[in-house]
Amino acid sequence: MKKIVVLIIIFAAVVAMNLLKDKEQIGTVIINQEKIPDLSLRQSIKSCLEGEKGHVTEEVAVTLYADDENMEKYRALMERLEGWGIKCTLRKETKENIFDFRALGELTLYIWEGEAEDIYEAFLTRNTVFYSTGFVDYEYDRFFSEGEFERAREYLLENICIVEA
Repeated sequence: MKKIVVLIIIFAAVVAMNLLKDKEQIGTVIINQEKIPDLSLRQSIKSCLEGEKGHVTEEVAVTLYADDENMEKYRALMERLEGWGIKCTLRKETKENIFDFRALGELTLYIWEGEAEDIYEAFLTRNTVFYSTGFVDYEYDRFFSEGEFERAREYLLENICIVEA
């Protein structure tokens, strides 16, 4: 009888660990608009990363770059993307190389490593080529200057594709 109880406890622990693994938080993911210009595809990727069920209707391939420190988060990101039918390659790189890729606008998707509250300021006030989202801020500025703050925020979120995953 004791053996059965122990086996049930072990089984329950394994199931709980698997459920927690599926719910693993990745962090704030940025989708590069220049690399994925199709808004509907970006929306699909956002839905995927937010944990919704579904699949993409077109062939998509992305390469993710991670250093040793962030490899697990990028593996979780890769698993979510592959679950939607997105062909995904994960490459291990040094942090310096990843920094260069970002500076050149080459990262299709990457995990934002700064503070969450600094994201908006970073995209609006720093060199947009460095942050490589393809964000064009004319419309944002227009909405903001006309006092349409909610539309400005929606436009910003849509175009720089921030996903809390």
